[in-house]
Amino acid sequence: MTDTAKAWALVFLFLLQVVWKTVNGQLEVAEEDSTALEELLNAVLPNSTYNASQSPCMWRPESFNCSSNRITGINLQAADLTGEIPPDTLSKLTGLRSLDLSRNNCSGYPQGIGNLTQLVFLNLSRNDMNGPVLEDVAKLEQLKTLDLSQNKFVGNLSDVFQNLINLTSIDLSVNLFDGSIQVASMCEPQYLKSVNMSFNSFTGNISMQPTDSCNNLETLDLSSNKLDGELPALIFQSGNLRVLYLQMNNFNGNLSVGAGGQGQSIVEMNLESNNFSGLIPQELWEFPNLSILRLGKNSFSGPLNSTTGFPASLQELDLHSNNLFGTLPPFEQGLQVLDLHKNSFSGDLPPSLTQLQSLRYLDLSLNDFTGDFPSNLSVLSNLTRIFLAGNSFSSFSLIAIGGLPKLEILDLSGTNLTGTIPSSIAELNETLEILDLSRNSLGGEIPLEISTFNKLAVLNLHSNNLSGTLPTLCQGLQVLDLHKNSLSGSLPPSLTQLQSLSYLDLSLNNFTGDFPSNLSLLSNLTRISLADNSFSSYSLPALGRLSKLVFLDLSGTNLMGTIPSSIGELSGTLEFLDLSRNSLGGEIPLEISTFKKLAILDLSSNRLQGRITIPHSLGDLAETLTILNLSLNKLEGEIPPLMGTLKKLLSLDLSHNELKGKIPPNMIDLTSLVSLDLSDNNLRGAIPDGMHFPISSFLNNSGLCGGAMMAIPLCPSLAPSPAPAPAAVNDVGDARSIARPRGDDSPSFITTMALTIGLVSGFMVVSIVLGPFIWHRVSEVFN
Repeated sequence: MTDTAKAWALVFLFLLQVVWKTVNGQLEVAEEDSTALEELLNAVLPNSTYNASQSPCMWRPESFNCSSNRITGINLQAADLTGEIPPDTLSKLTGLRSLDLSRNNCSGYPQGIGNLTQLVFLNLSRNDMNGPVLEDVAKLEQLKTLDLSQNKFVGNLSDVFQNLINLTSIDLSVNLFDGSIQVASMCEPQYLKSVNMSFNSFTGNISMQPTDSCNNLETLDLSSNKLDGELPALIFQSGNLRVLYLQMNNFNGNLSVGAGGQGQSIVEMNLESNNFSGLIPQELWEFPNLSILRLGKNSFSGPLNSTTGFPASLQELDLHSNNLFGTLPPFEQGLQVLDLHKNSFSGDLPPSLTQLQSLRYLDLSLNDFTGDFPSNLSVLSNLTRIFLAGNSFSSFSLIAIGGLPKLEILDLSGTNLTGTIPSSIAELNETLEILDLSRNSLGGEIPLEISTFNKLAVLNLHSNNLSGTLPTLCQGLQVLDLHKNSLSGSLPPSLTQLQSLSYLDLSLNNFTGDFPSNLSLLSNLTRISLADNSFSSYSLPALGRLSKLVFLDLSGTNLMGTIPSSIGELSGTLEFLDLSRNSLGGEIPLEISTFKKLAILDLSSNRLQGRITIPHSLGDLAETLTILNLSLNKLEGEIPPLMGTLKKLLSLDLSHNELKGKIPPNMIDLTSLVSLDLSDNNLRGAIPDGMHFPISSFLNNSGLCGGAMMAIPLCPSLAPSPAPAPAAVNDVGDARSIARPRGDDSPSFITTMALTIGLVSGFMVVSIVLGPFIWHRVSEVFN
């Protein structure tokens, strides 16, 4: 090595040593900081390996910043922190300028935050923290970015905006903050660009003065609160406001956006789910940069029109669920989303609709459109979703829709669709996820091509005139609703291969053959309705593997045998059970009483026999059952008194059985009951006072009796007594005693015998015999 090279090497080593000492000095931190950090991490970071002898900026340089012997930055985002921040930890890290603890599971109150007066950036979002944190945050006057979203913080805004004059962005969304919002204070931070206070409990109206100008504010989100009153037009005067979200509040009255020329910068506005009424202001269509407008779920009325046309920038227009009417105007060709469903628009769809080449989403359902269906919708090749349900188009056949290569959802239910389902529908097999052609007049068979769909999850063809057999279906199907058609033949074995199926309704068809005994293989099923088909006689199959089943309707399906005790395996989920109009025999299994969520039970029109046996307690069933129908069976014995504990029962039908005995007195405690039928049994005794139901509820029970207001025989205790025999003048006292009301029990017989003997024992005998009886009858009547 030459002398020159050696000299340069020494220079390099010297410079390297200088840099190392400089960097090492920057990474070292004061003992107070490192000790506080160690205590903090030991509390909230499981299995922390940090100790105070280390520099955190060398231990985890990606998570900590150090400068001038202080920790200046902490970034522990999504670091699996958990638990509460101990006192005297954060409060000692007074050199912090940036603190990010977001996306963890920290809880409790972030103690010591108010001491970090050098903070410029603070993010505690997506934790489980609570308490009135804004009282401490208001002390951080250097703060520019504040994110406390998705916690459980409470309190009002107090002096937040007045003190934090350097704020550029604040996010308080998804918390429990309340109180009013003062726009004047919100305008105090002159650099504030973004405010998000959505999903809280702020109340009151938004009041503004002409001097309240938030000139730099670009985004304002106050959605999902409890704000009310009229929206001040001045809010649209904020010169740079681009995004305004006020949906899901209680704003009301007419919407005013000020004179023309306002809203120059607004790009996106969402006022959905409020109580606005009146006309949509014409000035709104003069916002030159408006791209997204959502005014759905209000009470706007009148026609939809614009004297100046719609903004050329408009890409999404959502006015659903209002009271708008009239015909549709022409729209600008840049429109991508048009949602006008649930209004009262009428007339023909305008030809200009098919010129919206950018349209992706079209929902005109639940209106009053008539006339010809737009047969050339297929030219809108960017459409992914079409909803035209519930309109009254002239009868039309399903158009060739193969020209919609991106279509995911097609809903033409209730649109007077006729003809057959063309095989050309297979051209959608790569994209279509939902097909709803229900409530139309479609005939013919379901095309075999339906099995080729790769993404089809929902097939709804109910209430048509479809016939033929059920073809093989696509494997990914989740919802299959074909009820109320004329389909026939046996169910294909491939049905039980639809492992994703959760909803199956084939009721009201003409299916025959064997019942699919291995339905339990479809473990994702939540609803099964096969009612009113003509299967070969079968016994109830084992359904225990259907652990998600909520609804089971096998009424009118030739079901025979007994109800197996294994039905209890569904006790945790089943809410609806209808096995009526079959040939089931045997007794009702005790396991029925173990159901935890059952609301409707219909076992009527079977051959069930034996007693209505209920164990010592009905458990959860007492709090869930609302409809119980056991009519038209051969049940016998007495009505169990525990029937009177079904507090939520709305309808009870035990008619046309062989029940006997008395009506349990505690059935008057069924205060929710609105329909009762105990007719055509062998019940006897008095109808309990307080059971105010029509006479038809009790007919054809020869032993029942009631009060004077009921058109059935009076109970003996309430029947008028026969007129007493004439008494001699000197026997007035005795005659008056006899004339009092009497029943048909033994004292009346003794009294009659005493009179027949001729009052031999005189007044003393009459008093002894009649006295107790009279007192007994009087007490009975008045009690």
